[in-house]
Amino acid sequence: MAFTTGKENTVSKWEKFTIEGQTIELKIRSADYEPFRAMQDKATPAYNEQFLLGVKEDDLKPYHYFLMQAFAVLIQDWKGVDFEVFDEHGELKETITNAPCTPENKLKLLYGGDVGVQVWDFVRGKSKEISEELKKKRDEVLGKSQNTTIG
Repeated sequence: MAFTTGKENTVSKWEKFTIEGQTIELKIRSADYEPFRAMQDKATPAYNEQFLLGVKEDDLKPYHYFLMQAFAVLIQDWKGVDFEVFDEHGELKETITNAPCTPENKLKLLYGGDVGVQVWDFVRGKSKEISEELKKKRDEVLGKSQNTTIG
């Protein structure tokens, strides 16, 4: 288990995810990542604001639209993600291999129908695991330091 820390004191971990015969690697941040927590807290007010602003019913965005924006922040990087682009008739137009990990592409992955829901569930679960592992390590370190100073 290898954790990496960045300049912003964020913690992330590479995880492999296999779906429909394709394995991708996602570098996932801890669920305690502050920008994620802030965006998650803003999802409900952003959704409700549409009604206060009188957004037309056809233009309303579902709640998960705002929630997925928060979860996209937990994906720091990836390897092996491909996108298929279809034309208006449903015919395969092109395949983008090794797509770059951009904010737009993260949302494209998470909004990708059944696959997107599975990726979201994977990211959600792994980010919580990372957070729990970090808390456990922190408690072990703090516990050890407390024991060495007593007595």
